[in-house]
Amino acid sequence: FFGRSWSTSRAPILRKGVALLAHARRPIRAMPVHVGSAVLVTGDTYEKKAKLIAIGGGHWCKQLNGWIFPEDKREQVVAAMGDDISEEQVSHVVKPSVDANATLLVSRHKKATLVTGETIKVKTQLSLLKGSWNKALTGWIFPAGSKDAVLELLRQDPTNQVEDDFDDAEPVGPAAEAGAEAGAAPA
Repeated sequence: FFGRSWSTSRAPILRKGVALLAHARRPIRAMPVHVGSAVLVTGDTYEKKAKLIAIGGGHWCKQLNGWIFPEDKREQVVAAMGDDISEEQVSHVVKPSVDANATLLVSRHKKATLVTGETIKVKTQLSLLKGSWNKALTGWIFPAGSKDAVLELLRQDPTNQVEDDFDDAEPVGPAAEAGAEAGAAPA
């Protein structure tokens, strides 16, 4: 071992080592940010551990010292915790923005509700209302039937200018086509 010169079999290992070092020196890319809604259960949960595991979809987060579940499991988590939690701890109220001064348009898109305009100023509220960003529409899209909740929340901040273009939009779908055909003059 000691008197030997470097062999060709060892050279690739050194080259790989250099390549790995060069790879390690690359700048670190920023991780994408995701803002979501979840249920965090903290406190003395040891006695309820079996029930929480049985719900499924949750996991223990060591950094937060609690269980994290998706928002759609909220009712099951509340039922599993039983009398250990109060009504105050259960409530899930979305707080309106404060001095956002956003100009927004609420309209219909197919069967959904679409919010466009200066949505970045109220992004947190729209996210908590279970909206999702639609890049192609450059706006937030909400499930059908959520128009009233969206309008109510956005109008709670008096600095927001919220226009309701929902009724002015033409209906889309088979019913709209049937209505258009019925109203057409015969040729």
